[in-house]
Amino acid sequence: MNISQDTKLDFSDVLLTPAWSISASRSDVNMERVFNGFYHSDREWSGLPVMIANMDTTGTIEMWEHVSCCDAVVCFDKRKSFEYWEDLRTERLLKDAPAFVDSVVNTAWVSTGITEADLDNMRGLRDFCDKQPDGLIPNICVDVANGYSQYFVEKVEYIRTLFPNPIIMAGNVVTPEMVLKLIHAGADIVKVGIGPGSVCTTRLKTGVGYPQFSAVVECANAAHGIKNPNNGRVGRICADGGCATTGDICKALGAGADFVMIGGMAAGTDQCNGKFNLHMLTGEKTFQFYGMSSYEAQDKYDSRKRQRTSEGKLVEIPQKGCVDNVMQDIVGGIRSCCAYIGATSIKDIHRCANFVRVNNTHNKIFGG
Repeated sequence: MNISQDTKLDFSDVLLTPAWSISASRSDVNMERVFNGFYHSDREWSGLPVMIANMDTTGTIEMWEHVSCCDAVVCFDKRKSFEYWEDLRTERLLKDAPAFVDSVVNTAWVSTGITEADLDNMRGLRDFCDKQPDGLIPNICVDVANGYSQYFVEKVEYIRTLFPNPIIMAGNVVTPEMVLKLIHAGADIVKVGIGPGSVCTTRLKTGVGYPQFSAVVECANAAHGIKNPNNGRVGRICADGGCATTGDICKALGAGADFVMIGGMAAGTDQCNGKFNLHMLTGEKTFQFYGMSSYEAQDKYDSRKRQRTSEGKLVEIPQKGCVDNVMQDIVGGIRSCCAYIGATSIKDIHRCANFVRVNNTHNKIFGG
């Protein structure tokens, strides 16, 4: 047994500190993040480095239609990814091929698990793409709740052999050594986060997890410190979970995250797939949002549910309207953060970031 004596931190434990800047105008901030290739993939990526999670409620085509207008990413629901991709490619390519190709490579990502059925779907995706005139293959998110297994590492290696060129993101893990293992196995981006999600109960049910701010700092340092000897490019990470506000997204970027994935922040928008309820007395419309390891998700998708406990919950949240409003708030918050800390672009947030530990982040007199 080992007990680390270092205090690990969450987003609620820190604040970014302001800094003097020659230009503090929000409108001057460059909101486009550009990656000229990745550790394995030669693909360039540019856009807003915010990803909508591949949950069945949020990872929808309707979500993509709106979020892609901000050049942000939607990782499609991994149970419908192939279906979504085929429909999207066929319909969009017929309408406007050049615009579709430019947009989809950056913003519409296919997700997969690592079961044999998942891998069959991936082989089917490869065969489908090979038959198309342009051979266009999407970027890929390999998603499991627990990335700490040799089996997972081997499947990431296998998926890389199926898809040598696309950007591959894999996770979830929270420690530097596993970040390095997954990058060596074939991942360009490692998804970081165990237990911080708004509808995740893994920490309550298992006692396992890692405070998200510290996980992002430590995993980013590991990923950015490893260079591919053939091309000089480094690994990247995506902070997945723990962002309840736009300020948390800014903190994640300041901590070193290259991408930030959100689920709960986008849940309840009109572009979600799921059940909306109307309260007969108040007229309030709510949305049923649940974790992908909850009883509700297990009833839908998991034949092994008798062997597992639920590690997620179902909550009723107010309807939020169009996701465009959420994205506008995110973009505006990041712009303002940059102006406060002296960053002229999203890329510079990490370079300019200084944090202070706190015991209270904001005034809660009128709620959170």
